[in-house]
Amino acid sequence: MREITSAVQIVLPQHCNGYARPRLFGGQIMAWIDVVGAVAARRYAQRAVTTACVDNLTFLKPAYLNDTIVQEAIVTWTGRTSMEVRVDSFVEQLDGTRSMVNRAYAVFVAIDDDGNPAPVPPFVPETEEEKRDCADALERRKFRLRQNKAEPVLAGSACQSRPRRAGERTKTMDALTAIMTRRSTRRYAPRAVPRETLETIVEAGRAAPSGGNSQTTRFLVIVRGALLEELAGTVQDAFAGMELRDDMYKSLKHSIQASKKGGYRFHYDAPALIVTANRRDYGNAMADCACALENMMLAANALDLGSCWINQLRWLTDHPAVREKMLALGMAPDEFVCGALAVGWPDTPDALPPRAPLPRTGNPVTWID
Repeated sequence: MREITSAVQIVLPQHCNGYARPRLFGGQIMAWIDVVGAVAARRYAQRAVTTACVDNLTFLKPAYLNDTIVQEAIVTWTGRTSMEVRVDSFVEQLDGTRSMVNRAYAVFVAIDDDGNPAPVPPFVPETEEEKRDCADALERRKFRLRQNKAEPVLAGSACQSRPRRAGERTKTMDALTAIMTRRSTRRYAPRAVPRETLETIVEAGRAAPSGGNSQTTRFLVIVRGALLEELAGTVQDAFAGMELRDDMYKSLKHSIQASKKGGYRFHYDAPALIVTANRRDYGNAMADCACALENMMLAANALDLGSCWINQLRWLTDHPAVREKMLALGMAPDEFVCGALAVGWPDTPDALPPRAPLPRTGNPVTWID
């Protein structure tokens, strides 16, 4: 059984920038990642270690002055002298709930008393989780070696590579397959989607049909973790201030109830949110945006990404605080939010979106011959 190494920090003034609401320096959390990762590697190797590289430093949300930062490090793979360590960083609330700030992977090399690379005990995965972690780590190692134009991966690893890793395409998907296998994804891995991939998805939305070829749909692509976090807070506050009614649509009622409890994440913590807006005086606004959103969902599925239609910003499009946010992000004063799309890497064992078909129990069809 692998050992998890934990570290806890309180964000103090010397750890922050000088903003009105002081935020934790990214460099500070990087330093903490290096330290807790090194401790995990030292404990595993029972030797001194040195850092070889750290990657995947995408920050999903900010941390602020007086926040509690919890970090957990665990060995995911070993070579002859090197080890990969995964370090998860969280902000922990006073009630114990956590939200992830960052997931990083660091490689450490064990060294002897003379500073030379030294062998480490082999990590032999036993559980399904360990096998999956180890296989993913081996894929990351292959990628690093390719990036460095280094020699092939050393033989003898206990890990067997998986058929696919997140971000690696499986095969080209035809249109009908993309349609019939599209499902909503509501759990996302804490990993950014490459800009070029999001651009491909947005272009699919821009290619959707529009009334009279008007092409008036506006696309707001939000990928900055701090902005998504602020928007989530604004949405929660807006819903929490609403009164429940018996005749409300069930999903709207759920949003209000969940917001009143606290911790509501309207976008499911996806790393990207694509908001569509259109002109209020345009009669085909909703239909045009719906076509664009459907195109983007199909494109995401074809690219092995998960997506989910988000209605909450449409429901709140005229709420003063939400509207102020949307205008600040680029929505025009004569526009309103028609819908949005959460996009990200699915948090599933095979890193693929759910595709099992759902039985059709509604949507009746009448043939008129």
